[in-house]
Order: sequence, then structure tokens, then C-alpha cells
Amino acid sequence: MDKKIQEIREALEAATPGRWFVMHGSDVAVEEPPGSGEIDIVLWANRHKDAEFLAKAPEYISHLLQQIEIKDKRIEELKEDRNYHQLRASRLSGELSRAALKGEDTNE
Repeated sequence: MDKKIQEIREALEAATPGRWFVMHGSDVAVEEPPGSGEIDIVLWANRHKDAEFLAKAPEYISHLLQQIEIKDKRIEELKEDRNYHQLRASRLSGELSRAALKGEDTNE
């Protein structure tokens, strides 16, 4: 599995569960437990893992979008290949293609 995606998964699991939203224009709040209607403003001093997760959100989203683009490009290349069945083995033997299709790390 892609190392960055594993990091993202772990950060998400460590963050406070519940529905997150912006409250009063700049405070981040979370409904705890989900569906309860109980609102808790996330205080950074008490929610270190939440703060880390929010601070890395742009990096995480960028990485995930990059991975999607790499995989989509590889899929389109395979679809456009007229001789897909004949060339399948050689196309999939490329390290980046193989890694992208397996969900492994595609960063150099």
C-alpha cells in the first residue's frame, strides 16, 4: 500500500469521530457521538491529533488526487490499447503501472 495513503488512513482513524463542520466562521466543531446533536468545539490543546489531521488535510487531499490521476491515466492507456489482451503482460510489467494498479506507492 502507498505509504502516504497509509499515513492518511492512520491520521483519519486517530481523529475525533463524528460529523465535522465550521462553526462561527472559523471554529472547527464535531458532533460527538455522530447523530447525537451534541456539539463539541475542537480545542487544539486537547485535540492534538485533530489539529495534526486538519493541518495536513491539503497535503493529504493533494496526494490522493495525484494517485487517482496516475491510476486513471494508466486505466485509460490500457483501454485505448487496441491489442490490450496481447500487450497486457508487457504493459503491466512496467513498474509504475503495476504499482498503480495494485495501489502501491507510486512516488519516486
